[in-house]
Amino acid sequence: MATNLHSGPDSGVGELVAGIVHDAQELIGQQLALFKQEVRQDLRRARDGAGFMAAAAGACLIGSLLLS
Repeated sequence: MATNLHSGPDSGVGELVAGIVHDAQELIGQQLALFKQEVRQDLRRARDGAGFMAAAAGACLIGSLLLS
């Protein structure tokens, strides 16, 4: 984040634009890191859910074998 929040009379437009570009790059980097973390979390949840579904399918199979 920009450290110089108060622009003085000697700060030019180029300096302000450079600060905005730097902040935008930092924000995009943070958004990408957050997206990666969310994808990892979703994959973990999907893996855990698939395990539970496999266990439930096995229980249903055993139950149907016992009923027949």
